[in-house]
This record gives sequence, C-alpha cells and structure tokens, in this order.
Amino acid sequence: KNWQEDLSEDFEIVALGMFVFFALGTWFGVWLERLDFPQ
Repeated sequence: KNWQEDLSEDFEIVALGMFVFFALGTWFGVWLERLDFPQ
C-alpha cells in the first residue's frame, strides 16, 4: 500500500460520513418541522 491508496480510502470514509451526516440532518429537520407544525 502506498500513501495514495491510504488517501483515497480516507476520502471515501469522509465522503460517506458527510453523506450520512447531511442525510440525518435533513431527516431530523423534517421531523422537527412535523413535530412543531402538525398538519
């Protein structure tokens, strides 16, 4: 393994973490809106 392979693996982990973070943030925001303003 060279440093480029390690860097690409770290980038994949960071990208996946950011995707999960934004997905949970969006879901939580929608859930709060529904909780505060029930239809």
